[in-house]
Amino acid sequence: MNKLIHFSFPTIISIATILGYISLIPNIARSQQPTTKTCDRVTKEGYPFPSTSGYIKGYQLKAKTGLSTVTLDNSQGNFDVFIKLFTLSSERPQTIRAFLVKQGEKFTVKNVTRGTYDVRYRNLSTCRLFRTPKFKLKEEKVSTGTRFSQAMFTIYRVANGNTKHYSIQEDEF
Repeated sequence: MNKLIHFSFPTIISIATILGYISLIPNIARSQQPTTKTCDRVTKEGYPFPSTSGYIKGYQLKAKTGLSTVTLDNSQGNFDVFIKLFTLSSERPQTIRAFLVKQGEKFTVKNVTRGTYDVRYRNLSTCRLFRTPKFKLKEEKVSTGTRFSQAMFTIYRVANGNTKHYSIQEDEF
């Protein structure tokens, strides 16, 4: 037996209005999402990124009694990079410097103590994480003073480049 359901005209309009609003929900939700990814506003510790390349306030500067330097070159990059320099000379890897390198710029970490390190960074466009191979910074006395290391890494891809960058997980950063 067929039952006839009867709606009044105002009820039909109300249902059509509700259905219209429901179809708009995905568009409203999309328009309220931030236009930038979470990773390019603050660090996971809540420290804001500086407006220019440089150290991030809130992180301690450690291993700062040496003469060595580490330069991160993002001069041809098309994204900003959040970078941490890790010492591998202790039992557990530790962040000794944290800084931002804006696209199109370079940043040099100075007065780094001799030891074994790696560089870990977050591409602030994609939020992906990477690290460099480990490297040693050395200092030795010579007749004319002290010889020290000057390491340099490019963050952007270089054709036939000599540094491999490895993907890492969040807990390694």
